[in-house]
Amino acid sequence: MVPSTSFSSVEIEKLNYKWNACCSDLTPPPVEEIAFMMETRLLYTIDSYSKSIPDGKEAHAIQVKNGKHWVKIEGEFQPIAEIMKTMSYDQKKGKILSQDPPQVVWSYGANGLCKHDRFRYEKLPVCLTISKEEQNQLLEQGKKFWQKEISSLEDHTCLLQLITTQHVVSKSPLWSNWSKGYPQHVTFRLIDEAGNVYSFGFERENDVITAVKTDGYVRGFFTSSRVCVASPDYEETYRSNSKLSTTISISSDSLQKIKTLVETENKEGITFNFLGGNLDEHANCMTYAQHILKTAGVKEIPERRNPYFFLLTLLPNIEHLPYVGKSLSNIAEKVSSIVNYFFKAYRTYVPTPIQSIVKSLVDTVLFIPKKMGSIVANCIFAYAGGMKKGPEAKKALLENWEDFLTDRVLDSHIALIRWQERQSSTKKIDTSGCVKFYF
Repeated sequence: MVPSTSFSSVEIEKLNYKWNACCSDLTPPPVEEIAFMMETRLLYTIDSYSKSIPDGKEAHAIQVKNGKHWVKIEGEFQPIAEIMKTMSYDQKKGKILSQDPPQVVWSYGANGLCKHDRFRYEKLPVCLTISKEEQNQLLEQGKKFWQKEISSLEDHTCLLQLITTQHVVSKSPLWSNWSKGYPQHVTFRLIDEAGNVYSFGFERENDVITAVKTDGYVRGFFTSSRVCVASPDYEETYRSNSKLSTTISISSDSLQKIKTLVETENKEGITFNFLGGNLDEHANCMTYAQHILKTAGVKEIPERRNPYFFLLTLLPNIEHLPYVGKSLSNIAEKVSSIVNYFFKAYRTYVPTPIQSIVKSLVDTVLFIPKKMGSIVANCIFAYAGGMKKGPEAKKALLENWEDFLTDRVLDSHIALIRWQERQSSTKKIDTSGCVKFYF
């Protein structure tokens, strides 16, 4: 235990402030206990769990007994001071470890602190259990996704949720698209017939991130490295502005299939790259969302797009430009209607063989400019680490000269968000009030 004398008065004030933000109804414990709870993020995690279920306060909230502060560990409450004697936080690994060998990894879950490595596990753990009433409400919502008669979905007793989290929000029309383009993480949830919730999502281990960033943030941005399907997902207990949650009803067979898939793929290892791509080579959150949706039997999945599409989505809408916005918007609308009319007439009246010939001619003319664009783009990716393999990566983004000629596509979170917005079972949830599992 670190003696309190090692903390300055400013540090003590900050720690007490953070404690009161989560546990204002409890007197603060010794400062070293607050520091341990902050360093491990247990303070925020426990606060989140206590607010997520009806009996959360009794089941998870920090308790005070005999002048000591107690937290739940393997189903029973123990003093924080006693827990600190048996485990500590490894900053390099970003994990809570037992102090005595063999070192066991601990994480917080349904039964409090338990022996579970969020990154390396055999089975997905149950994070928490929701009430039957809440489960029935979610099932009703999830069945809307399929837009079918409810009677045809009688075997749909389980749920899949895809959640995107927005951290940056801009009220300015000129910057609103940019804020939507800020990278968003994807959280996945499975809820079985008993209401047990399994939460997971992509996350790289601390030592992997450190290894990738040895050449700096930019030079390592597109370096491929191993990513884990961490469980529970870290975004469940992080503060955000809003979440977009798409609920999909599925059968128990589909749930078991997805569970087994996640457990197997996490054990074998997945190679991460921010660009995304093919799950066998490189993937990001959006790639995995496509993969999970296909496994659940969803036919219309978010599209992969050209990287230039992502850049265009960051620009402000024309109508929001000062002074000339409305005029330019009207012109663009008229030009768009004329172009759409032309292409509709072209597809309707021009024979298919002639359309094929025209397409071949256009592709031939644009082939060299397109390849030159691909080479330039891949050179940028190479500068930002695209030719490097980080820890346990299967393949670098660029490994030979042929890779520099490859036309890249981007698995963009914007495409996923637009897909979510089209679904009748998607809800936008304001999460700025408090941190908890939002359903």
